[in-house]
Amino acid sequence: MPTRIVTVTLKLQNADLVTTTTVSVLPFVGPTLRSPNFQDANYTSGNGIQFTDAVQRAEFFHYMKPSWHTELSPAGVVDHLTLSVPRFQQQVTVIGEVQNVTSHLYHPKLGRDDYIALSGGVTRRADRGKIYIVRASGSVIATEGSRWFQHGGNVAIKPGDTIVVPLDTEHIPALPLWTQVTQILYNIAIAVLAVNSI
Repeated sequence: MPTRIVTVTLKLQNADLVTTTTVSVLPFVGPTLRSPNFQDANYTSGNGIQFTDAVQRAEFFHYMKPSWHTELSPAGVVDHLTLSVPRFQQQVTVIGEVQNVTSHLYHPKLGRDDYIALSGGVTRRADRGKIYIVRASGSVIATEGSRWFQHGGNVAIKPGDTIVVPLDTEHIPALPLWTQVTQILYNIAIAVLAVNSI
């Protein structure tokens, strides 16, 4: 089977946020194509068997049939990509009880509620009073009154932040609640009848 290789060069943004440093993969293409993975070799399992084929045959010795081979030739570069990597994360992620869990491009004029609105708003099961932010550094900031996290009433959103809208665990729908209550009362009544029958 022919091996189709796509090379990837990285263009990294420097600390000045203007210039970039390019890390090219081109010096590695030749050695990769000359690698034993793509070259014919003489192994005891047959003539002209590639290193890759020999490894596959050793790993799957009990399952492979004599006619099975994993040969990766001819190998060739079919495309070349360049990826630009920004120095900082440029997105804000919104997760939890929102209509659409997703990431948005950072914009300095948008606040917590704006990003939640971009995600379709909160669901009916959301605990609006306990929404918190996880910074890219890992620190957690509660945007409302919560004694568990660092407080920050009107916290500015930064690139790389994750806004978490938690589930309201105190909100229990009426039907399951009353189903549990009647089940408990039923069990108590059965226990009382059992004790009275003794």
